[in-house]
Amino acid sequence: LSFLKANFDVVGFDDIAEIEGKRGRHVQITFDDGYRDNHDLAFPVLSDLGLSATFFVCTGFIDHGGVPWWDELAWIVNHSQIGNQASFRELDLRLADSNQRLSAVRQLNALYDGLTEQEREGLLDELAQALRSKRCGQADGASLWMTWDMIRAMHRGGMTIGGHTLNHVELSRFSEPDQLIEITGSCQRIQSEVGAPVRTFSYPYGTQHSFNNDTRLALANAGIEYAYSYSGGYQGLTGWDRYDLKRTPVEAHHSPSFFRAMLSLPKLFA
Repeated sequence: LSFLKANFDVVGFDDIAEIEGKRGRHVQITFDDGYRDNHDLAFPVLSDLGLSATFFVCTGFIDHGGVPWWDELAWIVNHSQIGNQASFRELDLRLADSNQRLSAVRQLNALYDGLTEQEREGLLDELAQALRSKRCGQADGASLWMTWDMIRAMHRGGMTIGGHTLNHVELSRFSEPDQLIEITGSCQRIQSEVGAPVRTFSYPYGTQHSFNNDTRLALANAGIEYAYSYSGGYQGLTGWDRYDLKRTPVEAHHSPSFFRAMLSLPKLFA
């Protein structure tokens, strides 16, 4: 964040309309889902540096807790007792060290993403059995998520709170009425807690296949001004699609030098 502040014009959500078509090195900082470390770790640093960010929260996680499938999948891999290697649904999973386990988690995430809801049934049980692990208990996710008090504190501190559905669903798999329920339900829930209308949204999963024209219609009906994907890229001077603003992932395995290069030479990483 210090690097961003020193080398770029870090903008908040309220600046987006003004910078379209404007030359410069603008960066917007966003976070998805509503994890507690957003409040405990990111928020204090942002505040100390005088930076604003947008936090897209899945209201179901905030209200009901629970462990999402991608976290449980990683938990199962990291608690494996099978040894240094395993096979699962034609995948060769290497598990000897933390880097190999991270790679295995990515392989499994890609597998899960490509399945239908019916095909996903029982996969985590099957994986736990194959890796001689176990299922993650709900108690293990008790401290994963922010509380509404935390979210209100961040909003008062100048952060933008955006929608991210009720249940973290891949919207394109649903009908337009059901998409509207997921979108408006989450936005109304946020508004009821923070006391301000929700004007921005990010798509769960964020690929180009995770939203469609029905999604765009639902967003318009919900009063959303801008929505964000998560499949890489950046915004140029022209050609902005307000329901497909590009975001580049910043992942835990990215080194500081890779991060600096990605921001300094965005065309090479788009």
